[in-house]
Amino acid sequence: MIRGVTAGSIQIRRGASDDLPQIREFTHNTFSWGDYLPRAWNDWARSKRGALLVAEINHKIVGTIHVRYLEHREAWLEGVRVHQEYRQRGIASTLIQAAHADAKKKKCRVIRLETGAHNVAAQHAFKKLGYRRRAAYVVFKGAACAEETNQVRLAQARDLQVCWALWQQSWVRRASKTIVPAVYGWRWWELTRTRLANDIRGKRVWVAPRGFMILREMDRDFDVTLLVGTKRDAVKLLQAGRMLAQQRGREDIYWLAPAVAHSKEWADAAEYTLDDDGLLVYAREL
Repeated sequence: MIRGVTAGSIQIRRGASDDLPQIREFTHNTFSWGDYLPRAWNDWARSKRGALLVAEINHKIVGTIHVRYLEHREAWLEGVRVHQEYRQRGIASTLIQAAHADAKKKKCRVIRLETGAHNVAAQHAFKKLGYRRRAAYVVFKGAACAEETNQVRLAQARDLQVCWALWQQSWVRRASKTIVPAVYGWRWWELTRTRLANDIRGKRVWVAPRGFMILREMDRDFDVTLLVGTKRDAVKLLQAGRMLAQQRGREDIYWLAPAVAHSKEWADAAEYTLDDDGLLVYAREL
């Protein structure tokens, strides 16, 4: 651990593609499987829809953060990393505060982030910076299968009104406080009627007589990001998700669900098992 680090010695600047070699040095083993950040770095550095920031001490990069700007004046904080030798020296807090300042310049009204339920140290740090927990999620996993499910079809434009009404009346809306996984990347946002309409146009919404689900397909995962309806139709939709996973060459499908008893009941009925028991979404007004 490096001693003698003060807030005044930390310099914050925009990240660039040329910084990637230094970033790789302290992010190659962030998780058991590595880290997504080096793969995302160049896209983040070029994107105009966010701000990539790095912290330097004596011209050495010791930390980084990315803030992404979403629609409806929302921002998403991600990729907070600090060099192992420079932790507990205020670098993460300095980066987060710099991200807040950048988001304010973009007129964002709220900024959110996600952390693990077991990462107590991070939760305390976020609370000190003005964040409050908004929603708790768990992840269930279902094995792909070829069994077909009746009465489940791809949504059409005419289904928007019914789907929106189901959402407005659902326990899922109350449990999630309207904050749901986004359909692009690993982030959460507020579900709006416009976003639901976009998902229907993008052929990501599947409906049953009294329910619907939104699917997200990424390189690594195939996910149910939202499931709404009666238990009977929700189970049908989850089973249909397993069939769609099979058709798309996936071994499994994951359901990101509010951390409440109803979710487990539905998962058990559809033969999904618990895969991750704690994802917390925090938010801060700007």
